Amino acid sequence: MAGNQAFRNIIFRSEDDNYQRQQFVRFQQRGVTSTRYPDSTCLQQLGLLQGIEWMLRLADLTFLCTHNQPTYPSLTLEFLSSYAYNTPTGEDEFLTGTATFRMFNTEYSLSQNQLSTMLQFPIEGQVYPRIPPNLNWNTVAAFDLFRKISGVDANNWEELLVSHIHNPTIRYFIRILQNTVFGRPNNSKVNAKELFFLECVFKPNAKVNAASFLFHHIRTLCARGRQPFVIGGLITTIALGLNLGDRLQTLESLPPLFMDISYCRSSRLIKNRVGGKYYLMVNNQAVPSVVLPNIALTDVTNPNHHLYDLNAPEATDPSHANPSTDEFDEMEHGDQIPAQQSVPLNPSDNAAGSSSRRRRRRRPATNDDIMDAIDGGLFEAQVKKEEKEVQKGMKRTKYQKPKPSPKSTGAVPVTSVTKAVTSVTLYTVLRESPAGGGDVLGPSNPQTPGVNQQRGLGPHVQVARGCGTGGWLGHPGQ
Repeated sequence: MAGNQAFRNIIFRSEDDNYQRQQFVRFQQRGVTSTRYPDSTCLQQLGLLQGIEWMLRLADLTFLCTHNQPTYPSLTLEFLSSYAYNTPTGEDEFLTGTATFRMFNTEYSLSQNQLSTMLQFPIEGQVYPRIPPNLNWNTVAAFDLFRKISGVDANNWEELLVSHIHNPTIRYFIRILQNTVFGRPNNSKVNAKELFFLECVFKPNAKVNAASFLFHHIRTLCARGRQPFVIGGLITTIALGLNLGDRLQTLESLPPLFMDISYCRSSRLIKNRVGGKYYLMVNNQAVPSVVLPNIALTDVTNPNHHLYDLNAPEATDPSHANPSTDEFDEMEHGDQIPAQQSVPLNPSDNAAGSSSRRRRRRRPATNDDIMDAIDGGLFEAQVKKEEKEVQKGMKRTKYQKPKPSPKSTGAVPVTSVTKAVTSVTLYTVLRESPAGGGDVLGPSNPQTPGVNQQRGLGPHVQVARGCGTGGWLGHPGQ
C-alpha cells in the first residue's frame, strides 16, 4: 500500500487556496492499494467462466473489468486530489455530467459520453445512466430482487449480505462490481447500485451505462471514507485512453491482484472438499448438494438455479452435471481446465474396516477444516495481508509506449475536451465467441509489460514478441 511517501514532480493548483495539496496529503494518509480483477483459472476450476463472461457482456463491463491494469499510486493520488464532478441538479441529475481532474500536472475534462466511448459503455437504445426515480428501487424493487437470489425476505439494507446469495456466479459477479466499479472490496453487504446492475443483466433489452455511477462514486469516495483507494486500475485505464501511456514509465506501480481460489475461499464462497473439488458456501456454511464445478447447476441464465436447497444431501456423482471436455473444445479454443489437486487424505483413510471409518467421523478436524482455519479468519484481514505483500514487492515498472491508433495524434493537449476524446485508443471486436458467451476482444492499446494478463479474463498481449493483438481468454490470436 502506498502510504506516507513523498511524491515529487507533482505541481498542485495554485488558484484553489491549497485545496488540492490538502486533499493530496489527506488521501496519502488513507493510502492506495491494487485493484483486484477476476481470475480465469479460478473461474475455470469452479465452472463459472461462461456465466461470468455472459454477465459482464450484458452489463457492458467486459472492457473495464477484464483488462488487468497496474495501479500507479502517485497518479491515483494526483487524480483524486484534483477530482471534481459536475452534474445538473433536480430531474436531470446524473443524466449528463463532466469530471475534471489533473494527470501529470495537466488539467483534463471528461464528459460522461466521452468516458462511455473510452470504456465501451452503451449510449444508444434503452440505456439507464442512473437508477430511474420511478422504480421505487431503494424501497421495494431492490429487496424483491435480493429475495429472488437469496431466499431472504429483508426489509433493510443491513440484512443484504453477499454471503446470503446462493448462485456462485452471481456472488462472484457482485464481487467484481465491488472490486472494479465501486471500489469497496472488503464490504460484506450488497448496495442498491450493485443490485441495479444485476437487475439490468437479467432484464431483457435493458442496459446500464456505468459512466455516471463511476463519476458519482469517485466523488463519494473522495468526500468520505477512511479505507485505502482501490480504483487505481480504473485511473490507469483512463490515462491509457488519453494516450498517456508513455508517461507512466517514470512512475512506481503496484501490480493487480486477482480474485483467485484463495480469495474465494477467504471470502467464504467455497470450501475445499476432501478428495477434490469444492463445496459452495452460503451463509458461511457448506452446501453439500452443490459441488463445484457443476456448470449445469450453476447456470446463471436459468432462474431455477438462483436458489438451492441448502439442506439437500450431496449427490453420489456430482460430476455428471458437467458437460464433457469435448463439448468445450470449440468454445475454449483448445483451452484445458487445470487439473485440481486433491486435498491429501489422512493416512488412516487407507485402513479398512468400519471401526476406522467411525474414528474418522469422530475426528475433531479434517484437513479441510485446518485449511479453512488458516485461510478463513476475517476476510478483510486476509485482503489486507495480500495488500501488504504487494506493497513489499512494489517496483518500478517499465512501460512500453503504446502504438497509436490510426486516428490518434499522440499526447493529448491539456485543456481540450474534444481532442481528449479523439485521441482515445479503443478496443475492437475481432469475432464472436462460438458459444455465444460474449464478444471476443482484441486490444489496440497494449497493456503494461510485467502484468500477468493470462490470469485475468482479458486478452494476453505479448509485447516482447511484437504481438499486437490478443486472443480469447489470454491466448494469442489465431
